[in-house]
Amino acid sequence: MILRTERLQVLDAIRGFALFGILLLHMIMFQYPSPEDISKLSSSEQALSKFIHTFTSGSYRPIFSFMFGVGFIILLRSLERRGLNVGFTFLRRFLFLFGIGAVHYLYLWKYDILATYGVAGLLLLLFLRRQPKTWLISSLLLWVSAPILSLLIRPLDIVDKPLWHVMDLIHLVSPTLWDPMQSTFHLLWASATEVLPYFLFGMYMMHSNWFHRVEDNRKRNGMLAILFLIIGWPIKALVIFSDSAEAWADLLVIASGLTALGYVFAIMYLFTTRLGGQFFKPFQEVGKMTLTHYVSHSIIFGLLFIPAGKWFAGFGLIHSVGIFWGIIIACVTIFLQAKVSTWWLSRFAYGPIEWLWRMITYWKWTPIKKSAAVDTSAASRTTTTSNIQ
Repeated sequence: MILRTERLQVLDAIRGFALFGILLLHMIMFQYPSPEDISKLSSSEQALSKFIHTFTSGSYRPIFSFMFGVGFIILLRSLERRGLNVGFTFLRRFLFLFGIGAVHYLYLWKYDILATYGVAGLLLLLFLRRQPKTWLISSLLLWVSAPILSLLIRPLDIVDKPLWHVMDLIHLVSPTLWDPMQSTFHLLWASATEVLPYFLFGMYMMHSNWFHRVEDNRKRNGMLAILFLIIGWPIKALVIFSDSAEAWADLLVIASGLTALGYVFAIMYLFTTRLGGQFFKPFQEVGKMTLTHYVSHSIIFGLLFIPAGKWFAGFGLIHSVGIFWGIIIACVTIFLQAKVSTWWLSRFAYGPIEWLWRMITYWKWTPIKKSAAVDTSAASRTTTTSNIQ
């Protein structure tokens, strides 16, 4: 029982820290939507922006995807124990996620990831009854497919940009098919190559008990963290600081993925230390309500930075806060959200959006108040795992 609790706390910490990394990157994107905006900043602000991109870009969303795969296994085991229909349950779950993402994209934040996760989840159902070895092999093949194809096609000079969005090849074959279906093709390709590999790898690691006995496996986790980060970080820094991110987007995909794995193993290692355990405590609280907090970021900072939106007029602070103070705002935001999470979950069993997601998943009414829950012990366990399922 101790091992289960420890494992779930580690997962909460990973998920909360991933949300923080995404927020750091989004604080730049909210303020400076285009490279031209960044180029107008001072040299120190530009360097700070590149550092944040090296630290976060392309690495924290994969961790988020990875944790969805972990949660898939947790929920799958729960459904099988209850004897519920696994296929239809996951179908409702991922369709709801796609719907939330579509609304989020249309009205709040054009860089939404939830709709892509919903589509990737539907693709994940194809692997539902496959062996764990198949999950691992498919994950690796899907992960390297886009950059490898890009590197192979690059010398042919048949397109004018790196092809890690290799669906652009459809435009070469049939422009008449491409034009009306461009967004759909990109959504499918992003779901299959940028999200699904990490879903599958998260499933494999959870099924293989990599999150058990993190204290006993501390040395292994530390060594893997160093290995992945010592490869991923320098490549990312070299590409980003040399302003070659667009030219070497295919290589950046691989480096960012390795960095993401390095972060996961680093958190697993640091979480077992006294200082690390204290450091990740706020992220652990945030990690219990990641879906709600993720959407709230778009509402809060859309209102703060955007002059006018479809639903409201904002304060219009775009280009006014700066990179440094944006980082400070992100840190304060995560700290406050940790406090909000602690307060909320002391009274309620789930975050607001997590509650809706759970009811759609199980297709039945679920009390949100802890005092109204039928099975308080089950509600307590789900509070820890509901957001990674």
